[in-house]
Amino acid sequence: MNSSIQILLCDNRSTNHPQNVKLVARAFEQHGDVLQSLKNDCPQIEIILAHILTNSQTYVTRETFSSPMGSPMSSPKVGIANQPSQSLLDMTEDEARLIGRSFRSKVLGNKEIATGVDAFRLANPSLSNLFVDFDFFAPLLISIGRKLIVSSNMGLIKRVTLGAALSISDMVSDLFVTVSYYKEGNTTAATALLSMIGVSQIFQMVIVWGSNHKKSKLVQIREVLIVFSVLKPGVDAYRVAMGEIDELSTFTPLLEMVMGKGSELACER
Repeated sequence: MNSSIQILLCDNRSTNHPQNVKLVARAFEQHGDVLQSLKNDCPQIEIILAHILTNSQTYVTRETFSSPMGSPMSSPKVGIANQPSQSLLDMTEDEARLIGRSFRSKVLGNKEIATGVDAFRLANPSLSNLFVDFDFFAPLLISIGRKLIVSSNMGLIKRVTLGAALSISDMVSDLFVTVSYYKEGNTTAATALLSMIGVSQIFQMVIVWGSNHKKSKLVQIREVLIVFSVLKPGVDAYRVAMGEIDELSTFTPLLEMVMGKGSELACER
């Protein structure tokens, strides 16, 4: 039964909040025997889950939560004038929205999904009893967190892959136009275009050296050859998509890709 709840919520979630509100309501209708006791303990749980599913961006304003033990805890907040309730039964709709919106940053801010869910629990101590009393609550949030990470990574992968494809096609078209200019006898335009490409390649080699200067000469030569092959954007996109992390690299693959693209735009336009 618990797995069917996870499947229903995770497989049908979307970035459209009203749809997620309906989805959560349907889950409580279909699995009321399991979820009703959860709602009895936390009447605003449907609002919390709907915002968690929506993958909302975290609000940056920070206010102080009061934990059940009386110790203040800091958590991302929307500008709400009233103090958050210490009791789940007294939680307002605004507080429930706030808690739901804080889930994304906790999950995406940690390497392990379970660690992110635990960080979410610690940041919202009023929910602690739900994690203790309902054995399906934490696994449900972990399943949702896994979906959020997949959707977030897929969006990034699509963007960097498209950008890489455009960069490579742009470089190939520039080389083709340069050859065409030389064949037509327009050496001035051909030389100017070739010079821009050359300057862009030099800047990219500087970026590559800056990122890999701590590595061996063989690795540095390999990276320079990748630049000369005009496949650098594709290689960068692959590294970003695979989430590669190299402690010897000065720049992350994403930053290196952005800097390379910036050099192209500055030199060739």
